[in-house]
Amino acid sequence: MDFIKYLEEEYQEKVANGYKKDFLQFMYFLNDRQQKPTEVKKSDITEYIMWLREEGAKETTINKKISLIRKFYQYLRLQRSMLENPFEEIKQLKIYKEDKEITDEQKDNLIQKADSERDRLILKLLIKEKVKPTEMINLKFENIDDKKGMVFIENKAVILSEDTLKTIGDFDGISEQYILTNQHGKQIKESGIYFILNKYLKDSDIKIKPNELLRSRERKQ
Repeated sequence: MDFIKYLEEEYQEKVANGYKKDFLQFMYFLNDRQQKPTEVKKSDITEYIMWLREEGAKETTINKKISLIRKFYQYLRLQRSMLENPFEEIKQLKIYKEDKEITDEQKDNLIQKADSERDRLILKLLIKEKVKPTEMINLKFENIDDKKGMVFIENKAVILSEDTLKTIGDFDGISEQYILTNQHGKQIKESGIYFILNKYLKDSDIKIKPNELLRSRERKQ
């Protein structure tokens, strides 16, 4: 008996259909990565959560999907297809209140928490310069005009503060390189930006989720 049949037998039709949709979405995620369900580890689940956020899923929706996939791995264990459940150490996401404003002092404290120049630049671009993650990942040194104090992003130009320009200037690189890279020296992904932002938010007194922080920031523009 496969998992879809299991859902159809264990739950009412409406509930089962919702579960099947979430399950197939998880299978799509794994297929795109050419990964088998039995190969999934905790780090893969973290990437799955970040992928759901990129797709626009709210925290409550993500929690529902996590709950279903946890059932899937419990099912695999019962079928003796896996020895361990990679979801056992994954907790449900905290749900924060919407539209919470943060002070300039909190923003500065958040930036100061950065433990690397790269992370500090990411936080400055996000919070102070209002550069979107989708724009940030494509930034190259050739996009920076030091004399005008500007960065050219797609079809617009953004005036940067002297502090942010100085941070960019501290990076080593040539004009063809991406300014922001991952630990392997490759272009950072949008999910990587959200992961870094979430990392510092969790370690701060700012009880707001990354997506809402970015939305509230945009409303003030």
